[in-house]
Amino acid sequence: MNMAWMRALALGAVVCVGAPVVTNLAQDKQEGETAKEGEAKIESPKTWKEATDAIQKYAQSFGRRPNSEENEKIWEFAWKTVADYTTNHADAEDVKEAYAWASMRAGQGMKKDVFLNIAKAYLKKYPEGEEARSFRMNFILGGKENESFKKEAAEELRKLNAAAKNDAASAILSADIRLHEAKLAKDETVLPKVAKEVKANEKIMSSKDTWVIRDRTRILLSAAKAEIKEGELFPCWSEVMPVLDLEGKEIKLADFKGKVVLIDFWAVWCGPCIGEMPNVVKAYETYKDKGFDVIGISFDQRSGEKRVRDTIAGKGPQGERTGVMPWREVYDGGHWDSGFARRYQIRGIPHSVLIDKDGKVIAQKLRGKALQDKLAELLGSDSGAPEKSN
Repeated sequence: MNMAWMRALALGAVVCVGAPVVTNLAQDKQEGETAKEGEAKIESPKTWKEATDAIQKYAQSFGRRPNSEENEKIWEFAWKTVADYTTNHADAEDVKEAYAWASMRAGQGMKKDVFLNIAKAYLKKYPEGEEARSFRMNFILGGKENESFKKEAAEELRKLNAAAKNDAASAILSADIRLHEAKLAKDETVLPKVAKEVKANEKIMSSKDTWVIRDRTRILLSAAKAEIKEGELFPCWSEVMPVLDLEGKEIKLADFKGKVVLIDFWAVWCGPCIGEMPNVVKAYETYKDKGFDVIGISFDQRSGEKRVRDTIAGKGPQGERTGVMPWREVYDGGHWDSGFARRYQIRGIPHSVLIDKDGKVIAQKLRGKALQDKLAELLGSDSGAPEKSN
């Protein structure tokens, strides 16, 4: 799963809908390899790793940059391999990894019979499993577009809406489905209506469930767009609603009054973000005792919380590159539909916003030496000295 083409595949189709199709799925093909189309096919992989190896080899067989027709063949082979594995190894210890793979890439197959059957099987076996929310959403969204599954998808939606009357998690999922339908239809009028309904739903707003809290944060912030302007006060998310950090504590810019703060928008899957992070860590360690702090805002997907936590702690392949990130972090699992991405209209990461001690925006997108130079200018060696009393 850590091959370059697999990472690209993960980035191209995360969780739900609207993700672009990735065309360069075979980026790991090495010089001198002589793989030919179809040679990686195996009748029955015995482990999920064997299955993913087969998918990777099949992708490599088309060369470094498959065309759209070849790309479709790769996806077809991948979905068939996942379906075969989840069917023939339903009780294997690693079968949940196969389901997680399918769930993360639902956007590339949710209207297809093969994906809908995978989703259906998962929901039957693990109705409350980690991937149940994603599969339920995509079964409803994809099934309504597939003649063979229309009735089942409609029934699943009916049951969800019935449960939504008394259950906050069902209610927020129902709202999310409406938003995804609107996104597919490019209808921007639905978001403010759904946000208003969410805010008026007492069960959703009073829920202590971690993911209900994150989902309502994502939806409400998405509907409250704001522009970041240098020289003006940063439009803090707390103007819209209370937001909790990764540890469940409310976080707002007012908590950092009197400090220079870097708001760092990033994600574990973002190579340039990970490459820049050691510079942010260095800046933090250099200036933390001189009135500097960092707020991290992750654009990782719903299934990425463990990777986020590991990276922050300096663990795992990405954490080993970044080092420990000791500042407070915010994460709503929305990926590019994160409430913070939508509120601040951020379309590329890494993206940083440097804010002065009064809450005004100093600069954006400072990286590397530019960040270090600006902090040295603002927080020189004497800036931490106590003021003399009269």
